[in-house]
Amino acid sequence: MANTIIYVQEHGYNTQTELKNAFSNSQRQLDLATDQLLKMNSDLKSINRQIHYTGQYFAQKAVYTEFLKAKNKGRFRKEHISEIQAYEEARDWLKSFYPDGKMHSIKSLKEQKVRLQDQINQQKASIRSLKDLTQDLRTVDKNVEAILRNQVPKKQKTQETALTA
Repeated sequence: MANTIIYVQEHGYNTQTELKNAFSNSQRQLDLATDQLLKMNSDLKSINRQIHYTGQYFAQKAVYTEFLKAKNKGRFRKEHISEIQAYEEARDWLKSFYPDGKMHSIKSLKEQKVRLQDQINQQKASIRSLKDLTQDLRTVDKNVEAILRNQVPKKQKTQETALTA
């Protein structure tokens, strides 16, 4: 309980309402930061798909060009079925993702990925500190309520009864 009083004094909470507001604000910031992280992770998955299909497209493009030039397309397709399917799958996905036909280069996609990964790491650090703050405020708020009700929290009661026994 003494730590609770010290915490309240150090952080300048003059009323229980101020403490509850600080806890609510901290929880709201944590929720927003978590939502932003989810959006960033979704964006990262999208960039990874773009990198995957762009790489697959360029890796199989030469085989597909040969297929188009082949005199016996049926036999060529049978011999190179997996490469042609990979090319067609990548081509179709890229057409749906880039309706204007302007693809990003793998280099620019990888640069975007690095920047986004850095932002994700910063966001995770921010979330960790917000979680710690929120947990501290939750604990202090519960302790203040217990103090104001002249009660000892259940956790401490069990410890005290164990010490006296």
